[in-house]
Amino acid sequence: MPVRKTYQHSTGKLSIDSVLGFYTDNSNDIIAEHLKYVFNNTKWDLDGALHELNKQLALTKVGEAAAMTQMDKVLALEESLKRMRLSLMVEIKNILTFEK
Repeated sequence: MPVRKTYQHSTGKLSIDSVLGFYTDNSNDIIAEHLKYVFNNTKWDLDGALHELNKQLALTKVGEAAAMTQMDKVLALEESLKRMRLSLMVEIKNILTFEK
């Protein structure tokens, strides 16, 4: 069986194994819902960070330090989201390959 990954988000850690602790006949639906929750929250955080950056850039006089700090937040959230997606894709591929 492939190694299970843990997905980190500001609301806490979510691992496939912790979700599997809720095992029922519809466990795949439960896993999908929890993963959607983590992805959606990260996406919402990213949208908020982008909105804040746009507000800063819309000002008549833009504070460079503040804009750069906000951009760092945006880039960190984008990277986090991309890493979670790639990790999930690899894990799903490995599970499907393993089960064949």
